[in-house]
Amino acid sequence: MIDARKDLVLVVEDCPVQSRQTMDVLDAAGFSVSHAPNGAQALKLLQSSEPDLILSDAVMPVMDGFDLARAVKQNKRWQHIPFVLLTILDDTDDLIRSLKSGADHFVRKPCAHADLVARLRHILHPERVGPNDTESWMTHPPDIGKLDVPPQRLFNLLISTYQQAVHINQELKAREASVRDLNRRLMQRSAMLEAANLELEGFAHSLTHDLKQPLEVMSGHLTQLEKYWQHAPVEARQALEALGIQSERMEVLVNNLLELSRAAHARLNIERIDLSGMIRQIISRLLPDSMAAHAMIRIDPDIIVTADQRACTVMLENLVRNAIQFASPGTPLELDVHCRMSGNEVEFWIEDNGVGFDARMADRLFEPFQNLRTHGNTHLGPGIGLATVKRLVDRHEGRIWAVSHPGEGSSFHIALPVRPLTPSMR
Repeated sequence: MIDARKDLVLVVEDCPVQSRQTMDVLDAAGFSVSHAPNGAQALKLLQSSEPDLILSDAVMPVMDGFDLARAVKQNKRWQHIPFVLLTILDDTDDLIRSLKSGADHFVRKPCAHADLVARLRHILHPERVGPNDTESWMTHPPDIGKLDVPPQRLFNLLISTYQQAVHINQELKAREASVRDLNRRLMQRSAMLEAANLELEGFAHSLTHDLKQPLEVMSGHLTQLEKYWQHAPVEARQALEALGIQSERMEVLVNNLLELSRAAHARLNIERIDLSGMIRQIISRLLPDSMAAHAMIRIDPDIIVTADQRACTVMLENLVRNAIQFASPGTPLELDVHCRMSGNEVEFWIEDNGVGFDARMADRLFEPFQNLRTHGNTHLGPGIGLATVKRLVDRHEGRIWAVSHPGEGSSFHIALPVRPLTPSMR
């Protein structure tokens, strides 16, 4: 029958945090615990109360663990109490001093809490240790027969084994320090790169914002000049028309750059959005009359997502503009918008019958200033729209990809996670 009385462990430790932590661990494991801050105080406690086991740190003020162990083992009244010395054991002198102290057991610091508890239980009750327990090798050692070995040889073997263990431990510490240093440098470089990117984006936003004003002035003057065009020479009218076209292209580029900058930082307000109705309005607004008369538009009903409305508008506008810009010359435009649930995502995609692009270049498609759909098309844009779409999809923790072959049209897929409605998401 197992004695229900709790084993009393005297913890001798000068560090308040370390002692409190050790005492809490032992208390949770079912031990009774007392405490002394140094060896001298521990000897005073032993006069009035004998513990079942002494667990002492090695290095302490007033009286350290080595001297405490020696005093306990030299006293006939206390020498039967198991003495466990907690020590770093990082050099041979420390090991020899530990052996000379008379301590019964040694636990190397730092020690995992579970291992410490198992070790103390084994010391106090070796009969309760099963063959599968952590410390079973101490209670059930392998059968090695009788060893007729001189003590000095055993001691030499112990020192040799210990020195090898110390060497391995030092190598591990050096590697750990090297890894920590590498991680620190990586974090520094990552922070520097992030700061540089933010600075670059801020510069781009400021630059494009500053460019808008002179462009608006230029556009205003061109509008004023239109009233005089009918009286102007042919060469002048052609020059003004070319200037107007280039001014419009510049305005589109500046607006696209601003949208790309906003995509990385603007607050997202998540709400329930009817994409079917939204994309129908966008197509109606963006599709030129010359293409609308013969275009075939098919949109699945009830495409519902939870996302930011402005971001969805920007994404769909760019995808529709992309389909219009890269339509096959002389072929009526066909646009199909479909949707399906895929796991915990809503996937929707836009298919067109345009010029397509080489699928091997798909990874570059969503990078800024890339134009891959060049087959049969002479009106390439700035290559920013799809990069903006990718940023906005990433902000929604979604996915975007494209499927295409030259001359066979393209389909752009977006998968957004199904999420509950929340007031805002940064």
